[in-house]
Amino acid sequence: MALNDLAAKEIFQNIDPDLDTLVGFSGGPDSTALLFGLHQLKINNRLNGKLAALHINHGINSQANAWESHCKQVAESLGITFFSEHVTLKSKSKSIEIEARNLRMEVFKAYSRDYKQICLAHHLDDQVETVLFRLFRGTGLRGITGIKLSRKIGEGFLIRPLLHAPKDVLIDYLTSHNIDYLIDESNLDQSIDRNFIRKSVMPLIQSRWSAAANKIFDFSKLAHEEIEILDTLFENVYGHLFRSESLIKSELVNLDSPLRRKLIRHWLEFHKLPIPNLKILIEIEKTFLDSSSPNAEVQWSRSDDEQGVILRINKNEIYFEVI
Repeated sequence: MALNDLAAKEIFQNIDPDLDTLVGFSGGPDSTALLFGLHQLKINNRLNGKLAALHINHGINSQANAWESHCKQVAESLGITFFSEHVTLKSKSKSIEIEARNLRMEVFKAYSRDYKQICLAHHLDDQVETVLFRLFRGTGLRGITGIKLSRKIGEGFLIRPLLHAPKDVLIDYLTSHNIDYLIDESNLDQSIDRNFIRKSVMPLIQSRWSAAANKIFDFSKLAHEEIEILDTLFENVYGHLFRSESLIKSELVNLDSPLRRKLIRHWLEFHKLPIPNLKILIEIEKTFLDSSSPNAEVQWSRSDDEQGVILRINKNEIYFEVI
């Protein structure tokens, strides 16, 4: 099935045709299919706003500048405005992949002032890999919802219009239209967890259950819907607690343990703080709700972020400090 056939049905349904659109363009097969597909929509008068491509040069790979030149040539051949940005990796405390992603998000946020719709090329296979990766690493219900179809960023929205499309559909589209794309050999390195899932785990699973990818994808969507319903109900009953700057110990001690932990997670999420894992949540319960030490504290940080949090208690109030 050609990409344009999918576009006519569902693949681009989340795009607002009247907004100016920026495509995150690496030159790889996924973002190339996305750029050409959106360009086709533009030609067919189904995209009314401006269309532009943005390439972010991380300077990591020896071919980084050649990749940038390729992307510029492709965009200009289509008559699409092209931007490029160079970012410099500095931190030693985070992995290169995570820091590069965070830097990209900062660039996208800056461009959202002019382009309210920023499109990335994540697809169905990426979603499945993300769900499995989080399950293997350890996650809660929210983690198995996977990659979001859209979210707010800066003054606009980050959208993944290919999220329902399998990878092979994108490759078939590029092949049938003789469209060239770049190959990043680091994606073949199976010492990287996601690559191992992509190259070894999923092929083995699908050799037994051919529809596994679609079933995992449907499962993540169902989990997202269920969580939204539960969150709404939870907000109606307990919203006044987790919207506060502090948690009142006396309002939590008599609640069941799972409900306590959910309140603590929502409280931290509401204040945009790193969410602790189950082990830390249990420690928080024991430290603040099952004991009465005035100097007690619990500290943690998110593995992909330098931000950390300390919880302390003052009489009956549990409060946080960002470190």
